[in-house]
Amino acid sequence: MANFDNMKLTNAGRAILAESIATGTALNIESIVFGDGNMPGGQTPETMTAVVSPKKTVPINSKQFQGNGTVILRASLSSTGVTTGFSIREIGVMARVGTTGALKLYAYGNAGASANFLPPEGGMSTALYDYRIACTIANAQNVVIVIDSANVGRLERVLDSYISTASQSDFMPLNCNPAGALMVVIEGAVTFDWSIVSGKVHLSDPLPAGKKVWIQEFKLISA
Repeated sequence: MANFDNMKLTNAGRAILAESIATGTALNIESIVFGDGNMPGGQTPETMTAVVSPKKTVPINSKQFQGNGTVILRASLSSTGVTTGFSIREIGVMARVGTTGALKLYAYGNAGASANFLPPEGGMSTALYDYRIACTIANAQNVVIVIDSANVGRLERVLDSYISTASQSDFMPLNCNPAGALMVVIEGAVTFDWSIVSGKVHLSDPLPAGKKVWIQEFKLISA
């Protein structure tokens, strides 16, 4: 299987996520696009705005909320309907805010030289690949994963809030589980630079004096 370890939220994806969080509007993750393009020189997964050479768009088969600000999406790619074989080099996750927002590249990964080949339908061989794609949803409170027609997953938020009186980098959650499902938000901006150290949430950079930090845990309450 091709290596998509560089799968990352794009800058557009971060903007969509931030808008969803700020407005409370649903984050809709709708489909997966596979392509065979090489990532342009000077680009990173974060700066990508579109799949370079899209070949096939597939629906999401299932989802599993991980409880740590991520969701695992499952999608299958087969030779069915493929007239010309291609190298499975790109994966793009497409999402929008609400149902009327522009559909944008939310997350992107490129397998480069490790790409697998998908033969065309009706050839000497056929192929079916199943993919598990980890996708960040951070502290979005209303997440819709579109599976075929529709399937709504909702998250319940557990929250601890702190206001620092001095520069701090460690916080002991009160209501949340420090061993698991946590996302740290500072003054409305999502930060991914945190870790669990000795049962505490540790920020890579100390929180400036007077700033507020929210430590949030999300649990799936319906599917």
